[in-house]
Amino acid sequence: MPIMTFHINSPLGAGATFGSGSVTSVRGEQGLGFFRLQLTIDFVVEPAGSTVSQPDLPQLTDLMAEVRVDGRSIGRFVPMSPGYLPVRSYPERSARASVPLTCDLDRARVEAIEGVRGGGHLPLDININVRFSDGSAASFGEAYVVNQGVWIEALAQMGYQRTLLVEVPIPDPDAQPELADAVALLAQSQGHLQLGHDRDAVGSLRDVLEQVKLAFGDDDTIDPDLNRVLFADSRSMTKGERLRVLRRALMLVTHPARHRDEVSVAIDWSRIDATQMITMTAAFVNEMSAPDARPSTP
Repeated sequence: MPIMTFHINSPLGAGATFGSGSVTSVRGEQGLGFFRLQLTIDFVVEPAGSTVSQPDLPQLTDLMAEVRVDGRSIGRFVPMSPGYLPVRSYPERSARASVPLTCDLDRARVEAIEGVRGGGHLPLDININVRFSDGSAASFGEAYVVNQGVWIEALAQMGYQRTLLVEVPIPDPDAQPELADAVALLAQSQGHLQLGHDRDAVGSLRDVLEQVKLAFGDDDTIDPDLNRVLFADSRSMTKGERLRVLRRALMLVTHPARHRDEVSVAIDWSRIDATQMITMTAAFVNEMSAPDARPSTP
């Protein structure tokens, strides 16, 4: 990941330098009902000089960063705790300090960031504001690009992959081992989405539904009358039968992303298609744990 470095003038004036700061890492953390994003700033503080008296030694006492994506703010990042400040200078030796800044995000903001990122790297505009113990202040604005792989790892650390888009929980493969392969393919589909491979994302969902069919030993044979007129006798359909029709309908939609015939190739899969198909397919797989959701064995 490229390192963003900014230089900080000393409040002592006369061209003196307090030191430099660098954004060195981007990490995520899972909160209870929210996501936490962390930027870490490492400081290298220059010696203030032996002629500066102890009370006059510069100290950086306040630090805040406002981060924008595509020109719009995603929030303000502040120190995790007061214990990280002040960043002190010393008369005759340099010093180092590391200050993690955090911002709490809701799902809507993370999804908006993902919409701008479009599966690639994430460009950030970071404006850092500092204040010293004597009341003087300064600000620094820089562009900073978060590598695609680093951002995907941050999403995983925030727990973003444990629920899909509109809070659809991913089924637990330990509780339902017959769906373990389907769950793995769901994760694969979301991985394609995060890389911007929308067609592969939709195609993987077709594989998810195929795996569900295999797990149930279902040969897709439907009563001829029901097959001819799907909903002509809908009042007599059980819950499992209705969900079986839904599965076939989802397979109908995702099927072309796995084929290369003239009709299939002409279909264009966008990010909107991929996100909605992931949501619907994940919801369907999760529904299979509900009472009476599974059709009787043919």
